[in-house]
Amino acid sequence: MQLETVRREVSSSGTMQVAKATIKATPKIFDMFANDTYANKPLAIMRELVANGIDAQRTVNPNRPVEVQLPTPLDPTCRIRDFGIGMAHDFVMGPFMAYTDGSTKDKSDDDIGGFGIGSKSPFAYVDQYTLRVVHDGVLSVYTMFKDEDGIPAIGLQAQTTTDEPNGVEVSFPVEDADMQTFAEAAQEALQYFRPLPLVVNGTLNPPDYTYVGNNWSMRAKAGPLGVIMGGVRYPVTTASLDSSLRFDSKLKPLLEYGLDLILPLGSCGIAMSREQLSYVPKTSTNIAKALAAVVDDVVATFATFFDSCPSEWDAMALLSKETGMDSYSRSGRQQLLMANAKYKGQKLETNFRIEPQDFPRVGLRADEVQGWRIEPQRSRRSSNCPSPKWQSMVELYSISPAEIEQVIIDDLPQSPKSKTIQRIKEHVSSAVQAKKILIVRGRDEHQVTKLTLLLRGPTQVILTSSLPEPAPRAKAAKNVRPKVRMFTFNGNKDRFTHSPIFNLTPSTSKDQAVAEVPYADQPATGIMVVMNSFDLPHDFHRKMATGLVAYSELHFVNATDEPKIKAMFRNFNDVFDDRLAKALAAYPDLPQALALSNNSRMLKYTEAFGHIYRDKRFLDLPAAAHQRPFGRMCAAWQRYVVPLTEAQRKLASFVDPVLPAGVDPKALDEAIESKQPQAVILMQNLSMSSFDHRAILFDYL
Repeated sequence: MQLETVRREVSSSGTMQVAKATIKATPKIFDMFANDTYANKPLAIMRELVANGIDAQRTVNPNRPVEVQLPTPLDPTCRIRDFGIGMAHDFVMGPFMAYTDGSTKDKSDDDIGGFGIGSKSPFAYVDQYTLRVVHDGVLSVYTMFKDEDGIPAIGLQAQTTTDEPNGVEVSFPVEDADMQTFAEAAQEALQYFRPLPLVVNGTLNPPDYTYVGNNWSMRAKAGPLGVIMGGVRYPVTTASLDSSLRFDSKLKPLLEYGLDLILPLGSCGIAMSREQLSYVPKTSTNIAKALAAVVDDVVATFATFFDSCPSEWDAMALLSKETGMDSYSRSGRQQLLMANAKYKGQKLETNFRIEPQDFPRVGLRADEVQGWRIEPQRSRRSSNCPSPKWQSMVELYSISPAEIEQVIIDDLPQSPKSKTIQRIKEHVSSAVQAKKILIVRGRDEHQVTKLTLLLRGPTQVILTSSLPEPAPRAKAAKNVRPKVRMFTFNGNKDRFTHSPIFNLTPSTSKDQAVAEVPYADQPATGIMVVMNSFDLPHDFHRKMATGLVAYSELHFVNATDEPKIKAMFRNFNDVFDDRLAKALAAYPDLPQALALSNNSRMLKYTEAFGHIYRDKRFLDLPAAAHQRPFGRMCAAWQRYVVPLTEAQRKLASFVDPVLPAGVDPKALDEAIESKQPQAVILMQNLSMSSFDHRAILFDYL
């Protein structure tokens, strides 16, 4: 790549003695090139060696991929092989080993390289690697190494004739721990080269683009701009670009759209590490030109993208599908599409409003057209269609074709309105509503075409005349169940104060916890909680904390309504008492377990018990050890406290704790302190998680 040298005018006056700067070839200088140039060494090695291979093949094998063999546990060697012209021995021993001034590529933009250090990039990872060179029938094998002074050197190991094709292979050993790192580096660094390198012992996938334009591509996710030159992708630091570009209203949005610009070599300045751009004047200038071309390309593409749709309504629905309903999560391509989409030469949106001037355009009057928009049913228990709410079409606000599941046009005479509405209501009630339904009617049945044009031409329209006539209504049976006010409660706290709710009076702060059940949806059986002026029973929350009854089982009524449905529902207190009795019967030792689990003398040893019982040696102790005070304390803990579950602990407020017969924690604690003091000291001062400490403890049990 042709390198740009920035020269500035320097003026001097008088006569000066002048000396030029020099650089001494020291290990420090070469370590700087090897270790300090690259931030990601495996990635840099892959990138630099493959770039050199592509440059070598440019004139002889431009379409043949460079071969990359990734290391494996059986062959822990990384190899990069090109099929270029190779190198003559004199060139290898001379110019090839020169840093910075040895490159033959810095005067041309046909090659990727230019600094003369990429061929030595393996020194960033190893101190020695192999170079195999085939040139005009001669195979030369060299060792690249750092000599005793730490200076890079090269040595010829062997030379022989061969019928292999010309080219260069670089190979170096890779540690087992770094093999996955090199595989990941190959994917990240090589995916933009063309042709895509051939990877052995691994895979190499091209970039994941959602859209590919003319010398630009769109990544799946929005993000900073990237520039690709010669197969190397450079991230663009927006803050380093010229202000004229950063504040250009037309181009600025593209800087974060997730674009990758494919520019000719030399279009932008690059750092010596080839890991970032150099923001010389031409960098911003050429990026701005490329972004302007992207805008032109997008406008030309998206301007006709939707013209194949049969109508503007369908085009709007397709635009919503392509761009998504949430404007905050749109990808770069989706944002570009939204900004430049057209239909038949006119700006395309995802929704529209019917304005007064739209009616004369299709030959209608505003006062003779009505609309009725039905929202999706939010009630899980109700599938009935709501009563009609006809409005002026201007009052329907925004209409989004993507959200409208069905468009119904009423083409029946309006005289028997009840029958027409009943057809619509029965059709809507039988449909599974996931979206909105829009119903439009005009003055008479002859205005269907005009109404369709007013709606921007939806192709899928249902006419009320095509709907089945409503079935004769059966005479409603007399409802013998008395009407009551019934509520549900999910147990949530007050949304404003975050405190428990003790009164179920419907209010704004409780609308997410308390709901009134419509009479038509009220069950005929269940569990009834009786309230006094919406106040919950005083012990309601304490009982619910046990988990024996679920909130979803309960229906709440006031005391004044209780007699009306008492025969159909079970009382909450009765249900709770039955379930509590069953729970207590399933664990007869619960009073003893609760007594011991909350006993201060027992809690003193709880942590030690857990560590000891994880060691099987305790169970193998002589019987006499189990009869000593500490052993008896352990046995009580093991029998009563260990089986205690969290659900059983919640029953504590409904149980009277009783110590087990023959177990006196106070007396046992005093006996342990008097008869086994060494065990007490060890438990209090040693880490019981230590195997050795437990072993010592066993000696005192």
